[in-house]
Amino acid sequence: MHQARSSPPICNRTEADHVNARPDTNHDNAAGLTLAITNLKGGVGKSVLTSLIAAEFAQQGATVHVVDCDEQQSTTRWHTVSRQRGYRLKGIGLTAISAANDFHAAVAALPASDIRLFDVGGFFHDRAVEVYKQCDAVLIPVINEATSATQAMAIRSILETNAKEMQRPVIPYKAIFNNLHPFNVNSPAVAETAKILVNAKFPLAKPIIKTRDYYARVAAGWGTLYDWRAQFENNPKLTPSLRRKALEPVYGAIEGVKILNNEIVQLLREAQT
Repeated sequence: MHQARSSPPICNRTEADHVNARPDTNHDNAAGLTLAITNLKGGVGKSVLTSLIAAEFAQQGATVHVVDCDEQQSTTRWHTVSRQRGYRLKGIGLTAISAANDFHAAVAALPASDIRLFDVGGFFHDRAVEVYKQCDAVLIPVINEATSATQAMAIRSILETNAKEMQRPVIPYKAIFNNLHPFNVNSPAVAETAKILVNAKFPLAKPIIKTRDYYARVAAGWGTLYDWRAQFENNPKLTPSLRRKALEPVYGAIEGVKILNNEIVQLLREAQT
């Protein structure tokens, strides 16, 4: 096995920073820092989140490689269809690893990158356990269903077991409320999910990722949020007022991901301690 490359560029919206990879990494090949976006419950929006996070890191100048380990292959579809439609997705590579593939051989063959994102399928399986062993940190999207919280705690148990097996500290992890409709933010279902996590002293990211039309457009294979921004900024047919009106929701969507990006940067920094 190879150690990760040192000093990958990890950027947030206020500064470009450099961090060193964990000295005790178990990556199967040279990568910068690795993050799994995962929940053992399906339908929590992890593939959309993966696409958004990949684009944000790429926009900040990092090279990003997404590893799609979800049998639904939603992130692969986003990447493939976006490229077919002419979007460059500069700085973002993708490799799909199916259940039929030799996982460790496939990971060892991945190209070097500053950031590696694993999109992990929404159910318990041995592949998920092996993915977590490759990672420096884990981000766990939860929704307004209590099951998403209990499955997040199941992931924590896996991370603790992995740490004992590999004789290393438990890697950093956080849950984040994802794809919440504004009307549901203060609902009893969200409160119940939060209560489960808080009572379990489960680390919870501060931002809440709300449902946005432009997140859905990205997920459907229409490039990135930055492609939409450029489309409106560079459209000579739009008057200044129409341009501002068109850009407002795009800017809001980008800002939401930037806030999350800051949280992820902090989570990855914990991996160096």
